[in-house]
Amino acid sequence: MNYCHRCGLPATYYIESKEKWACHKRPQKCPTVREKIGKANKEALTGRTLTVEHREAISSGLTDRIVSKETREKISQSNIEHWQENIRIPWNKGKKGMQIPWNKGLKKQESLEILSRDDEAYSNFQKYRNRIAVRTKKTYMEFKEDINPENLMLGKCGIPGAYQIDHIISVRVGFEQNISIEYMSSRENLQILPWLENIKKYDGKRLRK
Repeated sequence: MNYCHRCGLPATYYIESKEKWACHKRPQKCPTVREKIGKANKEALTGRTLTVEHREAISSGLTDRIVSKETREKISQSNIEHWQENIRIPWNKGKKGMQIPWNKGLKKQESLEILSRDDEAYSNFQKYRNRIAVRTKKTYMEFKEDINPENLMLGKCGIPGAYQIDHIISVRVGFEQNISIEYMSSRENLQILPWLENIKKYDGKRLRK
């Protein structure tokens, strides 16, 4: 007969991590644990506070259950070694020293008059752009080896080393000149560019005629 290591009652569950027997799978069901919880709750209601030593002991016990002390020390040492060899330069630290944001000097692209939200043409452009986006994705998947033979990583602006699918003839120019959606999303009109070059390509000055 095996007995619970907490209360001494006949055991019905074996805790593999501790290699001990317990009277119930859930510790809260054990009479001894229930009594301790009730006592702690009663002390909390009466206004008694825990000592600093007791709080540190509880915190240490909870942390050790999640991650062992040896593992925490290895992670800490690994982080220290990593940042000793690599210089951390946040991209969004403004103009302080060498910490320059990726969008410094790039002007916010402003919509042309034809694309004013009050103009009916704006909704037409939205539909035009959305249809091109859907077909461009299909074209890229079909001709991926031709468009991106080196299998470069695609990603959003600000991600180091990321590339983007670029339309050689921009979507806005295609809309203004009434170029067909089929040609705009065709293999001949697609290329891969670094995300920063893609932004610079569509600088407001270049779009104006």
